[in-house]
Amino acid sequence: MMSAEQWFEDHASAVYSYILMQVRNRHTAEELTQETFVKVVEKAHQFDGRAAVKTWIFRIAYTTTLNYYRKKHPLTHYFDKDFHLFSSHPSSEEMAELNAQESEFYEALRRLKKSQ
Repeated sequence: MMSAEQWFEDHASAVYSYILMQVRNRHTAEELTQETFVKVVEKAHQFDGRAAVKTWIFRIAYTTTLNYYRKKHPLTHYFDKDFHLFSSHPSSEEMAELNAQESEFYEALRRLKKSQ
């Protein structure tokens, strides 16, 4: 069984990009990515292998982000009919930006690891 640290190595960048597409704010995406992986570590013993690790982690990321929206915009969540969380398909410009942000995220992660 892989460690939660390895799961972070393998999936943090994709989780960050996914969350960033939803919240459209780098700082918030970073916080929610961290919160997602704190939950991954806390719940690692519950992972039973029925789903792929990535699917399981993304489910936690989805729930973490959804809860963020529920806390931040409780009325919007229930009443805004145009509120289509997690159904957007990024444009090529957004994908280019996400790729650049992913590179920045990895670089920040490398700096963080060196400083520890």
